[in-house]
Amino acid sequence: MAETERSIGELLDQLQQDIQDEDFQAGRGTSNEENIHIYGYDPHDEMTVRYFVARLERNKALHCRLKSYNLYQVFLEMLQAKPKVCERIPQLEARKGSRFLLEKLAGMITPQAFAAHMAYAPHEPGDVVLLHGVGSVYPFMRMHTLLEAIQPVFSDVPVAVLYPGVYTGRELKLFNLLPANEYYRGFNIS
Repeated sequence: MAETERSIGELLDQLQQDIQDEDFQAGRGTSNEENIHIYGYDPHDEMTVRYFVARLERNKALHCRLKSYNLYQVFLEMLQAKPKVCERIPQLEARKGSRFLLEKLAGMITPQAFAAHMAYAPHEPGDVVLLHGVGSVYPFMRMHTLLEAIQPVFSDVPVAVLYPGVYTGRELKLFNLLPANEYYRGFNIS
C-alpha cells in the first residue's frame, strides 16, 4: 500500500465522520460545485464495505438523516415493477443472448429512471444520500452516467458514493480493471 493510500478502515471512518459534519451536509467548501463525494476502495474489500454499510444503516446515533441506496436493489425493484419483463428475462437471454438482454434492459432502465426511482421529497437539512452496490449493478448501470442523472435530483443534498475502484478526480475506473470513464464533478476522498 502506498503511503498516500488509506486502509479500508480509515476510509470508512472518514466517510462516517464526513456524513455527520455540518459543512459536508451543507455543501460548504465545494466552491459551488456538485456536492458529490466518491470514496474509492479496493474491490477486494467489498465484504468489509457491505458490513460497514449495514452497521451504518442501523446506527440510530448518526447526526444526519441517511438515505442509503444499494444500486443493485434499486435495479431489482425497478425490474420487479415490470412483471412481464421479469418473467421473460430467462427465455429472452436463452434465445437472443446476454448482449441483447443487456441492450434491452439498458433501454428500459436508464440512468434517469434510476434517479427518479431514488428521488424523495422533501429534502431536509441533514439529509445525506449514500450510494453503494456499484459493482453489483455493472454492466446494467455505469456510475458516471448515473451521477450525471442524479445531479438535478439531489442538487441540494450531499451524495456519498462507495466506489469499488479508482477515482482520480477526473476518471472512474471500476474494479481497478475496466476502461476509465470521465467524471470530473465529484470530490475524490480515497
